[in-house]
Amino acid sequence: MSTLLDRKCCGTCEFWQGSRETTRNGVRCKSSSDEGICGNRKSMQHDKSTKASYHCANKYEQWSQYNS
Repeated sequence: MSTLLDRKCCGTCEFWQGSRETTRNGVRCKSSSDEGICGNRKSMQHDKSTKASYHCANKYEQWSQYNS
C-alpha cells in the first residue's frame, strides 16, 4: 500500500468499505483513487462507490481503527 491518508476523507471514514490499513501516521491505501462502497445510510453517497480521497465531511465518522 502506498498512499497515506491523514485527513477527513472516505478512506479514513468508519463507513467506507474499501481496502486500507492503519499505520502510525494515518491510513494507507494502494492509491488515493482506490474505490470502496459508502455504508453510511445518512450519506448521499450511501451504497455508491467513492474514491478513498473523496471529501465526505458532512456525514464523516472517523474509522475506529484510525488513531489520528
